[in-house]
Amino acid sequence: MAEDALALARCRFDGGDAAGAPEVWALPQPDRAQAHPEDERAHQRQAARDTLRARLAAVFGVATEDIAISQQRGAAPRVSAHVGDSTRWANVGLSIGHERGVSLIAWHGAGLVGVDVVRLAVHADAAELARVAQLYLEPNRPSALVHQAQTAINTGAFLSHWACHEARLKCAGLALVEWSDALATQLAGIHAVPVKLPPWAGDAAGAVAWRWCY
Repeated sequence: MAEDALALARCRFDGGDAAGAPEVWALPQPDRAQAHPEDERAHQRQAARDTLRARLAAVFGVATEDIAISQQRGAAPRVSAHVGDSTRWANVGLSIGHERGVSLIAWHGAGLVGVDVVRLAVHADAAELARVAQLYLEPNRPSALVHQAQTAINTGAFLSHWACHEARLKCAGLALVEWSDALATQLAGIHAVPVKLPPWAGDAAGAVAWRWCY
């Protein structure tokens, strides 16, 4: 693949052109063969935050170095700035997701947002996907997946549903747990849709979640 094909790309999705919708970008993260796994993860996280800072600086008309993004493990990233009115950033939601070869970054000017990107493990099979779907996805999701044959379409459907579910959890600030009525209540009102990834992302699937009204 040509190096110029590996470029930051805006991700389109249903509802993405509406007022109040978040903005999602895909960032290429080429493998660094000699890097230690932990160093590679740290590199991915820093590259994603640097790109998100640059995007926010362009949108809000401030210098990149004046924007800071938090790095608290297990918590959604938050933005702050060293210039202007701090309340300007109070409602800006951020989310970052990583997978082999790609990171997704998202920002939402009107509140919380969640983004996720996933690839299927090489060893995964249809029976395992069905079991995971029944445990974790909302009841109207697994039925179609369980009864489909073991095909690429089935795999793609699972990845899309899973990315949407993880994005909703991130938007709500929740960890992955088995599906329940209580979880359904917590996720109510959070809209999630698949995002269109660039060709260089290969077989990855991505999604974004947000609330329309706050």
